[in-house]
Amino acid sequence: MSSYRVTVDTGGTFSDFVYLNEETGELSIAKLPSTPDDPSRAILAGIEMLLAQSVRASDIGYFCHGTTVGTNALLEGKGVKTALLVTEGFRGIYPVGEQARPYGTAIFDVLYDKPALLVPPRRTGEVKERVDFRGNVLRALDEAALRQTVHELAAQDVESIAVCLLFSFLRPEHEARARDIILEELPNCSVSLSCEVLPQIREYYRLSTTVINAYLQPILARYIAQLEARLGVAGTATRQKYIMQSNGGMATFEAASRRAVTTLLSGPAGGVTAGAVVSRMMGLKNIITFDMGGTSCDVALIKDGEPLISSRGKIEGRDLAVPMLDINTVSAGGGTIAEVDRFGQLQVGPHSGRLWPGRRGADHYRLQPGAGLSRPRQFSRRQSAARCRQGTRCARDQGRAPARSRPGGIGRRDHPHHRR
Repeated sequence: MSSYRVTVDTGGTFSDFVYLNEETGELSIAKLPSTPDDPSRAILAGIEMLLAQSVRASDIGYFCHGTTVGTNALLEGKGVKTALLVTEGFRGIYPVGEQARPYGTAIFDVLYDKPALLVPPRRTGEVKERVDFRGNVLRALDEAALRQTVHELAAQDVESIAVCLLFSFLRPEHEARARDIILEELPNCSVSLSCEVLPQIREYYRLSTTVINAYLQPILARYIAQLEARLGVAGTATRQKYIMQSNGGMATFEAASRRAVTTLLSGPAGGVTAGAVVSRMMGLKNIITFDMGGTSCDVALIKDGEPLISSRGKIEGRDLAVPMLDINTVSAGGGTIAEVDRFGQLQVGPHSGRLWPGRRGADHYRLQPGAGLSRPRQFSRRQSAARCRQGTRCARDQGRAPARSRPGGIGRRDHPHHRR
């Protein structure tokens, strides 16, 4: 009879394990360095640590995993090359968005730039079809034209395609047929349908959420497949294998690999859920949870003993509309890399040194010369803060305005190290 529950939270720097013996109630923990190239290797090492204590693999009856694979891929812009199919005449929905700046200080930022599109216009195709707001077909799907569009996208070596047709949540047949055609022409392509990812009204949010899912799905699906294979090699045959979801619940491996967007806050969600339990145990109704990782920082509010849940949110300025714990994520963590660009401006993130400290991490994750940087100088966050202070003093000594008052400059108050 199985008697052990194993849970693991894998971050970009460390992987944390909790082992619970259900028969005795004994609880033990372990911390191992993560393996960013394949996080499942660190998980296997944690399982082997438990097995080394005379525990049989068959004794593990439950496994749950909080992962930041999707989160870090989105924050660092390392998803797959993605394309988008929309109803003819509506290709502007994604770049236009809500036609508004974010709330807060961005309203007053004259240098504000929207996040780069995950799918540029050149990889956006239009589908000749139309469904009205009642779900009636006004124009049948032109399959021949769709095949031609898919051929054009195939020439750009896309790995994943998001399909978001107008009012498809009322009549999903066109999107379903579009997937069949895509897979006939591109058998190895990942396809995300908006009628499955988010079958509800509001075209922009449905489209943006579907694009994020398509951008991350192949990465998460490959990772989960590798993880399941490694667990099998270790002899862990339990059918109770789960991935934490952004809403604090769990999903099976198969379900999580299909809807990657629901795991964006998978890692932080476990900490917030545990924080709510601890707050109730201590008799504290209102607390703030703070989760600092190597790549990102996550903050959440526990109000009246319960975490806040939202149906919409933003991660690094990108809109998504799935149930999630109300967690504020910033793409700056303990290992975030800072560098001085060719204009002499300090740029912080989104890349992280992760497991490798200091210069080694900076060299490993430094930007490539494509951005016009031959070999940028990189600094840890502590060095960056010191450089900000030094730069302000030097500017005053030379009779120049400090960086924070010069157009385009970054001063201490603007640096992520000094926010809040």
